[in-house]
Amino acid sequence: MIKNSRGVTITELMIATAVLSIAVLGLMSSFVGIQKALQGSKSVTLAANLGQEKMQILKQRVYYQILITTNPAYDPNFTPNVAYDPGYFPPETMLEGGINYTRYTMVQVAREDSGAIVILPPGTPDTGMKLVTVSIVWRAANEWKLLQLRTIVANPDTVTANAIFNGTVTNSATAATISGAVVNVAENLGWRDTSNGVGVYTINLSPGSFTLGVVVPGYFPMHRAVSIAANATQTQNFALVPMSSGSATGFPLWVNPNAVISQVVVSTPQVNQNNFEAQFVELYNPTASPITVGSGSAPNQIKLKINSGCSGANYVNCAGTTYGIKLNYLNTTIQPYSYYLIANTNTFTLNGIVSTADAVYADDANGFCTAAPLATYWNTASAPPRKLMAPTAHGSDFYITDSSDTVLDSFGIDHAANTSSLCETACIASAAGAAAGEQYVRINSTYTTSANLSTYGRAYDSGANRVDFTTSSAVVYPAYSTADPAKTLISGRPAINAIVSANDGISLSTRAYAVGSPPYAKFALTQVATGTWTMLISSGSWTLEHDTVTLAATGDIFTLPSTMTFLNTANSSGFIEGAVTSALGAAISPQIPLDPGGAGPVVYANTTNGRYMLRVTPGTVDIAANSGSGSSANYISISSLGVTVALGEIHSGVDFNLSQGGRISGFVTRDGTNPLPGIAVAVTDINGYARDTQVSGTDGRFTTINISTGFYVVEPALDEIESVSPSSAAVTVTSGGNIFASTFTVSGALGAITGSVTLAGSPLRTGALIVVTTATLAGSVPPALSSASLVGSPYYIASSQEDGTYRVEVRQSTTTTYRVYAYYISNGGTINALNTAGVSVLAGQTVSGTNFAW
Repeated sequence: MIKNSRGVTITELMIATAVLSIAVLGLMSSFVGIQKALQGSKSVTLAANLGQEKMQILKQRVYYQILITTNPAYDPNFTPNVAYDPGYFPPETMLEGGINYTRYTMVQVAREDSGAIVILPPGTPDTGMKLVTVSIVWRAANEWKLLQLRTIVANPDTVTANAIFNGTVTNSATAATISGAVVNVAENLGWRDTSNGVGVYTINLSPGSFTLGVVVPGYFPMHRAVSIAANATQTQNFALVPMSSGSATGFPLWVNPNAVISQVVVSTPQVNQNNFEAQFVELYNPTASPITVGSGSAPNQIKLKINSGCSGANYVNCAGTTYGIKLNYLNTTIQPYSYYLIANTNTFTLNGIVSTADAVYADDANGFCTAAPLATYWNTASAPPRKLMAPTAHGSDFYITDSSDTVLDSFGIDHAANTSSLCETACIASAAGAAAGEQYVRINSTYTTSANLSTYGRAYDSGANRVDFTTSSAVVYPAYSTADPAKTLISGRPAINAIVSANDGISLSTRAYAVGSPPYAKFALTQVATGTWTMLISSGSWTLEHDTVTLAATGDIFTLPSTMTFLNTANSSGFIEGAVTSALGAAISPQIPLDPGGAGPVVYANTTNGRYMLRVTPGTVDIAANSGSGSSANYISISSLGVTVALGEIHSGVDFNLSQGGRISGFVTRDGTNPLPGIAVAVTDINGYARDTQVSGTDGRFTTINISTGFYVVEPALDEIESVSPSSAAVTVTSGGNIFASTFTVSGALGAITGSVTLAGSPLRTGALIVVTTATLAGSVPPALSSASLVGSPYYIASSQEDGTYRVEVRQSTTTTYRVYAYYISNGGTINALNTAGVSVLAGQTVSGTNFAW
C-alpha cells in the first residue's frame, strides 16, 4: 500500500534553520561568557596565591629584617596610585598561568590610636607593629587589575609600656573640650593618641624625660617638657588658644586658555560685488601671548574647520562631513587681546566699513570633501562666484583646533530638529537654519550691552553658544582683524570649580562656584588665620597668585580686587606648605631642608617662623625633613606620609617637629675585612624601642638617620643560623655627633644562586626541582628527606618559575663548593636529572648563570 507523506516546504526549512542558528549562537555566546568568567576567576586565584606566598616569605623573616619603606614609588595605573617599595622590596615580575603579574610590597609603621590602626611616617621609632601590604597587578581584557593583601606584623620582643600620660584638651577661651587633637611625644612619634569626643587622650609609654605636644587645626600648637617615672600615671591637660581667623572672597574669576570664535556670519550680500555672499569667521585672542594660525603642526598653532549640515542633495557624499578648510594665509599671528578674520574673500564691506581678511578660503577649499559640492553653494566660475563652506538655510558647526586637532572652541547652529553635533552646549536654535544677513557675535561680559560690544574683547565663554552669543537679524556690528587695535579684556571663561587655597595653615581648600545668569565664578575661603598669606586660585594649568591676603583681626573679610581676578599664569605644579619647629615649637636655625624627592626642588624652612612652601608635581609626594645635603646634624631626620596634592592646590599643614639628635654609623663584614652588604641593623633606645633600622650598603657600611640624643644599642638583625661578633654595641648619641658603633663580623650569612631551566630551547614551564648541597647525590632521583637529613650536609631546595628562572639562597661556602641538581618529570613519568658542580658562594653575593638545558 502506498502512503502519501507530506515533506517540508522551503519556507519551513529556512525557519527551522534560523531557529537552530539562533540557538547555536546563543550557546556560543554563553560559552564565551563562561570562558571569560573562568579565566577571570583563575587570574584572581593565581594573584591571591602570589600575594599569600609573599606574605609567608616575609613572616619567616626576623622582625627587624622586614624593613620600613622609606621612599615609596607609585604605580600610576590606579587611582589612588598603588604605593610600593622600590628599594628594600623591589617589584617582582612573574609569569603564572600564562598571565604576567607584578608583585609590589610596602611596609609601614603602624600604631593603634583610639581604637583604630593609623599609619605613621617612616622615620617614626618602632611601635612594635608594621603594616605589610602586598599588591598584585596584572592586565585582563585591556584593563588593569589589582588585588591587595594586608597584615600586621608584630614585634615579638616589644617592650611593655609601664608609664601613662593622660589628660583633657580644651579651648582656653570657652573651656569646651576639643576632639580630634593629636597628642604625641616629640622624641617618639609612635607614642601618641587622638583626643576623643570629650577631649580625653591616653598615651602608654616608657619612663623618661620628653617633650609632649598637641596639635589640632584652628588652634595654636602647645608643647611642654615632661618627665615620668616607671609605673606612674601622670595627668597633663592642655588648654589651647584658638587662632583668630577671617575669610577671603572674590569675583568674578576668569580663565582664558585659548583663542575663541568671537563672530560668525554665514552670508552677507555685497552690493558692490554683484551681491557676492561674504562669509566670515572672527577669532579673538584673550591670552597674554601671541597665537599662531596655520595648517602645520607647530605647537600652539590653531586651525579652522567646518562641519556642514547639508544633505546629500546639496553636497554629494558630504552630508555631515567635517571640512578642514584650505586657507591662503595673509597673516599667521594673533597678537594678545587682538582679533583675526577668516573670510571667503579678501575684502568685504559691513555698514560702509571695508574689512580685510587675515586668511581667505582657497579656491579648492572643498577639496577635503569626498566629492565636490554642487554649484548651488560652491562655484568660483559663476557671476558672482559663490564660496560658502557653511550654506544658508542649514545647520553648521564652526570650530577651531590646535595642532593636534584637539577642539579649542566651537560654534553651532541647529536647523529645526537637526541638532548640531559639534557645537558647545545649547547651540544657536534656528527653525530655518542660518539665514543670509544674520550675525552671531560673542558677548564680552555678563553685562554686555549693544554699546560696549565693540569696546571690549569678545571673550565671554560659559560653554553654551546660546548664552555666549547674541544674534542679530541684520549685520550691525563690525568685523575685526589683525589690522584693528587690541581690545581690553574684561571677561573670559568663568573659572567655576577652580581650586582656592591659602598657606595660612588652618584654612581648607575650597572651590569656586557659579553665580548669576549668565554665570560667573565666585569663591569664599573661610577660617583663614589672621596675618598676611599667599592665596592660589587654579583652574587646570592656569593660576592666579595673590601674596598679600591680609586679615588683621578675627572676622575680617579680604576681598580680591575685581581687576585682579584673571587666572593668567601658566602652572604645572601643586604646592605643599607647613612649618618645621624644634621639640618646643620654636623655629630652627640654621635653616632646615625639605626634600620632596623627584617631585620638586628642595626648599629651606624660614628661620624666623619655621614655615616653608614646596612647589611639586601633582600627585602623591613624600617629604623628607632635615635629610640629605644641607641637613643639620643637630636635629633628627623625619619623613611625612604620602601627601596628595592637586594641580594648582596648596596642601597645608604638613608640619615637622624635630628634636635634637645625631647619627650612628658602623661596618658589617663577612670575615673582618671584606664588606657584607644587605644586613639589617637595628638601633634600639634605653627602653628597648627601635629608633631606626638601616641596611649595610655594598661597602658594608651603614649610617642612621639623625635620631634623638641618648643611649642606644646597635645590633645586626640575623636569622637563627647566622652569628655575629660582637653581638651588639652600646653608644651614646650627642647633638650633632656621628658615633661609630663597631665593626660587626657575621658568620653563616646568605648568598644566592640563580639560573634558568629550559626544555628544547624554551623555558620549562611546568617547573623543575632545584636542590643545592655540598654532598654528592647518586642517581636521577631527588634525595628522600627525613629526620636524618637534619644532620650532615644541608639541602637548599626551590622550584623554578613558569618563565624558567630560579633563585636559591644558601650559606656562604667557598672552601667546600656546592653542587646544584635539577629534576623534572617528563610526560611519561620519567624523572630527568642534571647537575653542576663547583659553585662557590660568598655571603651577600649572587652567583648567576647556573643554567640547565634538556
